[in-house]
Amino acid sequence: DTTAQVRLQEERAGYDWSARPSESQDLDPEALAIARRRLNTSVRPERRALAGLSDPDLVRALGVVDGSDRLVRAGAVLLGSSDCSVTYTYRETPAGEPQVIERLQGSLLGVYDKVMDLIRVRRRLTPVTLPDGQQLQVEDFPELAVREALTNALIHRDYTLSDPVTIEHSPSVLAITSPGPLVAGVRLD
Repeated sequence: DTTAQVRLQEERAGYDWSARPSESQDLDPEALAIARRRLNTSVRPERRALAGLSDPDLVRALGVVDGSDRLVRAGAVLLGSSDCSVTYTYRETPAGEPQVIERLQGSLLGVYDKVMDLIRVRRRLTPVTLPDGQQLQVEDFPELAVREALTNALIHRDYTLSDPVTIEHSPSVLAITSPGPLVAGVRLD
């Protein structure tokens, strides 16, 4: 496959698509606000301090501009207005008719938050009483695992492809598929 050969050559040459200047230099105000909120909740004081920086200083501190202060592609995905896309589908049963289909487009930070909200609102909790009388609420999909899977899908996807990250959600299945191949030398097993 020609595409695979080109990708392998690029990987071997150290080509980094995400470090190249972005065609769009527009920042999404909502994404900047999300970034500042996240930085403000950090346990590390140096990260909390970043939240108070001006927009140009913040993007410099985040490392999403080049030496000429041009937004790089990684910055456009993270903080731009339309580089990240997700299709979210919810079904009551894995093979059932879709109850919800959402096509999300925007900054990675904005899309991430919207997807987490879509999953949270459909989260099912099962009450469990332990032998000592303690009561717990067990989630169908632990939030930490959902965050990890979604983060990996959005961060490690192939942004040279226009296909969205797809999420298939039901009470018993949460499947997140990220477009693009694995890096050279990595196999599914």
